[in-house]
Amino acid sequence: MKNLLPILLSVVFACKSNSTSNNALDSMEEDTFGMMNPIAAVNLVDSAQGLIDQSSTLVKKGISGELKKRTVDSLVNPIMVKYLAVFKQLSPSDSLIVHKYRQQKINELLEFQSKKYSY
Repeated sequence: MKNLLPILLSVVFACKSNSTSNNALDSMEEDTFGMMNPIAAVNLVDSAQGLIDQSSTLVKKGISGELKKRTVDSLVNPIMVKYLAVFKQLSPSDSLIVHKYRQQKINELLEFQSKKYSY
């Protein structure tokens, strides 16, 4: 348990700092015609990709044995809820960008897992 404390604290602080900088849902701006501001759209893409990165890092730690499956699940599930909320706000073209990014991260995790268990 002592070994997990620094990891958990770093995750908590990482989530805390990302919640203030990546909270694009709360700061979404619209122009006078009701169109989403391009800067807000970029923030949504960055937020979605950041959430994917956070969950990928945790899953990688689970695969490598640094974290238990139950711990990974309890940390990743809230991140993915936020991801889905952000993803629903994306335009079709931005959702395609984020979807491709997520597929890339999934493929990297599958490759990492296959290398880990191929020995």
